[in-house]
Amino acid sequence: MAPTTYPITFVIAALALIGLGCPDVLAQADNSAPLPMRLSRPGMSVALPGGSQPFSLGVEEKHLGTPEMGVPLNSRESDLPVLSVQLLANYNLELIVDESMSMQTMDCPGFMSRWNWCGAQAHDLANQLTPFVPKGLTITEFAREYGVHPNASAQNIADLFDNPEFQRGTRLAEPLSDRLNNYFARRKRGTKPMLIAIITDGVPVPKVEPQMVIDTLIDASKHMQDPHEVTVVFFQIGGNDYKGKRYLQDLDDNLVNYGARYDIVRIVSFDHLQQVGLARALLDSIQDFARESRPDADDGAKTSKHRW
Repeated sequence: MAPTTYPITFVIAALALIGLGCPDVLAQADNSAPLPMRLSRPGMSVALPGGSQPFSLGVEEKHLGTPEMGVPLNSRESDLPVLSVQLLANYNLELIVDESMSMQTMDCPGFMSRWNWCGAQAHDLANQLTPFVPKGLTITEFAREYGVHPNASAQNIADLFDNPEFQRGTRLAEPLSDRLNNYFARRKRGTKPMLIAIITDGVPVPKVEPQMVIDTLIDASKHMQDPHEVTVVFFQIGGNDYKGKRYLQDLDDNLVNYGARYDIVRIVSFDHLQQVGLARALLDSIQDFARESRPDADDGAKTSKHRW
C-alpha cells in the first residue's frame, strides 16, 4: 500500500500547534516542568514589629504617600528624616479622635471612610515613633462617651480602628478636659510639653459643647507655666462642614480674645492633611508655633500665622 500523503499546509499547521499553540498541554504532560510563580501585589501584606498581624482596617491596604491616597510621593510620612520624627518624641503626644456616626462618611482619599483614613494615619504615626516612644501613645476616642487608651502600640491602634463603636454626639469638652487635667496633675520639673492632636469632622454637639470646649482651653491656658507647655492642634477630617471650619478658625484666631492666657490652638485643614500626612502636619504645627512665639513677644500676643 502506498504511504499516505498530506498537504504541506496541513503539516505546517500541525507543527505550529504542537510547538507553539498548546504550552499548557505540554506542561501537563511533563510533570517535571516548573509551575509559574505568582508574585504578590506590593502593599497587600505588611509585617508589623513583633510578628503582629497586618493592619487591615477592614479595607484593602494602601501605602500612605501614594497618589491614590492623595499624598504626593515626595511627601510620604515614611520619608520624613529621623531627626524630624524624633522631634515629636520631645512632647507628651496624645491623639483624640472623633468616633461619631459621621466619621463613617466615605469621602477620603482611596475611597476610604473618615474613620479608616484616620486609622491609617494614626497607625503610621505610631509606627514611626516606636523607636523613640517605646511605651506607645495615648489615644482617646470620643462621641457621646469617651475611652482613654494609654501606652497604645501601633497594633493596639490598629485594633481600635478595626473595632469602632460609633455613637451619636460629638462631646469633646469632657475628654479634652480629662487629658489636660491628667497632664497638669502629673507635671513636675522636667516634664515634656504636651501636644494634643484632635481629629474631628465638625462642630462639637450638642449646642452647649462648643462653648464648653472654649472654656476648657481657656482654663488650661491659665494652668500653664509658659506659652510652650501645651499645644492643641485640630485636624478637620473631610472638607464639607463649613460650620466646623468656621468654629475651628475662630478658636485659632480668638482664643486669647475670649480670655485665654496663651494662644495654644493650631488648626490644620483637610487639604493640607491629605497632602503631607499626620506626622508631617504635626511637625509643621510645632515649627510654626516656634517661629510665632518669639522671645520678645508679650504673653498671649499673637503674631501672623502660617495658613494651611
